[in-house]
Amino acid sequence: MAYGNYYGGYPYNPISGGMAGVYGQPQPNYQQQPNQPQNSLIWVSGEAGGKAYPVASGATVALWDSEAPVIYLKSADMTGMPSMKVLDYTVRESNQTGTLPIRKPDDLSNYVTKDELERRLAEIEGKKHEQSDL
Repeated sequence: MAYGNYYGGYPYNPISGGMAGVYGQPQPNYQQQPNQPQNSLIWVSGEAGGKAYPVASGATVALWDSEAPVIYLKSADMTGMPSMKVLDYTVRESNQTGTLPIRKPDDLSNYVTKDELERRLAEIEGKKHEQSDL
């Protein structure tokens, strides 16, 4: 009796290297795609979602909260121990003129000029000399 190409009860197709399906259709041969950098944001639902997000050992990811203006920086050290930093962010309105806002000057009433300081120091020195002469 001749035995056909069977593997685990299913016909094996030596040409494609895969097992045939139930109806004799070859199953697709999946190849793993190389990792490509993603430029998309990773959204999580609250701090609990950030804590639950898996991070590979030695990696750091930025997780954006979909419920609040918060970014979670989640890292895992080389042993796989995770840690997470919480960053709050605010939206800054752009200045329409393109110039920096004008800063109000400080109240200068509590400051002395250099000339006034030197005059007062001289008065203090003069009083010290008068007291030492007594």
